[in-house]
Amino acid sequence: MRTWALVGMLSVALAAQVSGRRLEPLILPSRGLSGPLRAEIHLPAGYVAHPGRRYPVCLLLHGGGGSASELRELGLADLATRHGVIIVAPDAGEALFEDAEAGAGPRLASALVETLLPAVDRRYRTLGSRQGRLLVGLSLGGYSALHLGITHPEAFGFIASLSGVVGIAGWTSQDEGFLPARLRTQLHRALGEPGSPGRQARDLATLLDSLPPAAIRGLPFLRMDCGREDWFFEANRCLSRRMTARGIPHAFHAPPGRHDEAFWRRQLEEVLRDWVNAAPSGPTCEPVEGRRGQLRNESSALGREKPKTEWWRASPGCIRLGSPSTRSASSA
Repeated sequence: MRTWALVGMLSVALAAQVSGRRLEPLILPSRGLSGPLRAEIHLPAGYVAHPGRRYPVCLLLHGGGGSASELRELGLADLATRHGVIIVAPDAGEALFEDAEAGAGPRLASALVETLLPAVDRRYRTLGSRQGRLLVGLSLGGYSALHLGITHPEAFGFIASLSGVVGIAGWTSQDEGFLPARLRTQLHRALGEPGSPGRQARDLATLLDSLPPAAIRGLPFLRMDCGREDWFFEANRCLSRRMTARGIPHAFHAPPGRHDEAFWRRQLEEVLRDWVNAAPSGPTCEPVEGRRGQLRNESSALGREKPKTEWWRASPGCIRLGSPSTRSASSA
């Protein structure tokens, strides 16, 4: 414990020394993790020059196999300045942003809510409120963002999933066959084995269907953005229709786009703009897709939607956001 306390103190000292910079490291001791919780803090220009101003916070989750440093390719420092927000990018390391089953791995989702958010509020001039926090996730991080929003509705006022792998909890072993072994290991450690009770309990559609009216009223506003050329487009559309049927306030945006950095860069800009400009009570936009009414059987699309190609190699952010090899592949 003394070691992690010293690491945390050194992190604070380092942040103080580089306060004139727009990128600061944050290293925190955290229960439930085998090592420290690491994050990168992207400050807007003028943060130091305006000591009386407080800022909203955007927590940004990278995709499976990615890292916080790779997200710099999205131009986070410039986004923070344009929209007047503090962007916090935690690093999952060799895990996903989920709470693993007891003894199976790190409890990273709890660490984000119980350790990271309070630390950011203490060390930076944040609004310090639920409505002043936005949670955004890319790809597998998009699934985790929605999952966190449902299970910790008190922490965030607005959730956005960009190209979310929203049906991952319903995948079978055969569905997962195209994933690299390392990512399959991370997935099983975080969510459980395919078909297991723990895995089924993390299915987003099942969770949303089980919510009583009072819990639905307490949810943060949910937004899903998925490109029409994305492999997971149909799964996102199906989940949106399930939300509409339950009367869950949300928005589903489906512009042209693929599962790649170009889409995330464009939509992250739009999400930040819409969130910052929203009324204090939250967004008032209506779902783009679907109306209340009878639903067709969409369980196969929601649970097993998967690409027919090696998406972890073709899409930056899932494995190597912004690397030359994936950038050229995704532009093909």
